[in-house]
Amino acid sequence: MEKTAQDVMVKKPQLLTGRREDKVVDLFNKMNERDYTNVPILDGEHLCGILREKTALQLICDDAIANIEDAQIQSIEYYVSLAQVCIEHFYEFVAPTASIIEILALFSPQDNDNCRFDLVIVTDTGKSSGKILGIITAWDLFKN
Repeated sequence: MEKTAQDVMVKKPQLLTGRREDKVVDLFNKMNERDYTNVPILDGEHLCGILREKTALQLICDDAIANIEDAQIQSIEYYVSLAQVCIEHFYEFVAPTASIIEILALFSPQDNDNCRFDLVIVTDTGKSSGKILGIITAWDLFKN
């Protein structure tokens, strides 16, 4: 039987996630400790943004936060919103039943007009509006 997204995804209970009221610096510290490059930001059970390691550089370059120690994710919503990060980066949404072959193709630049997806997000509907169930990185495919 062929493996599916639900077989290889990092499931929500083990997934590092953030919320709008979380402190930016706390999430960056957790990302650094775990060597993560992306952290989903949730509004309830739904994805509303993605905090990326690159976001730190953008915040510094744009001089976007006066006091990073106290800033909450909601204060940098422009930088983490799905509308913004999906313009600059490549994220795809799939259903838990998506095949590994289908997911592998998303990580292959040859199959995506020379663009390689950074992260595959698994939702119950396979759409951005669905309830987040987990995420898949290219590394997750090879360790399973």
